[in-house]
Amino acid sequence: MLRFIIADDHPVLREGFKRLLADTGKNAEVMESSDVDGIIQLLKQGDDYDLILMDYDMPGMGAFSGLRKIKRQVPHMPVAIISGFHDHDTIRSALAAGADGFIPKQLAPQVFVNAVQLILSGETYLPSLLLAEPPSMESVDSSLSRHDDAIEKNLGAQDLSEEEALSEPPRLTKRQKETLVLMKEGCSNKEIAKKMGCAEGTVKAHVTAILRAFKVTNRTKAIAAARRWMY
Repeated sequence: MLRFIIADDHPVLREGFKRLLADTGKNAEVMESSDVDGIIQLLKQGDDYDLILMDYDMPGMGAFSGLRKIKRQVPHMPVAIISGFHDHDTIRSALAAGADGFIPKQLAPQVFVNAVQLILSGETYLPSLLLAEPPSMESVDSSLSRHDDAIEKNLGAQDLSEEEALSEPPRLTKRQKETLVLMKEGCSNKEIAKKMGCAEGTVKAHVTAILRAFKVTNRTKAIAAARRWMY
């Protein structure tokens, strides 16, 4: 069973998100809160949730101080920001504060579900508009590096220096290109496997090959690099 906390000070929006979260897996359980204090109270009763979804503009958030408070209490738990505002500075600030994803409220229902499934798989979801603008990539990568630092240290992974960066577009196979397109749409490995008609293990192999080709450590950076090279 998947367990979620959805926190938003608008009851109608909470109800809508609950219905969408029901599509992410069988027997999904969704607890609700209207503010940061409510999330803390729920976590005191048990911290076995799979994902917390927090509204950017609700009581207790205070320029992401609420997010930082939650991450200090449950550093192991994924927390994503949902917001009607998704300008570049706000998204980068959310990542720097520890968010595991930033989901605009304007997303189509299936894209929202894909975003949640991606975060549940251990990746960071970002709206495509942030990844689409090359001038912002340095700042995006910087925020992601701070967010991923602890994980990458555990894996022994290090980003390449500027001297070691790609000097030409990497060569991808036809299936790897198809996988990359679906990655950019926010699809999880399971969704990609279904769309491509192959095993999930095959998709994981394609994703690993793509990361190696772009010399990056996660899917988000691979998508950013792919956009730089006009893939």
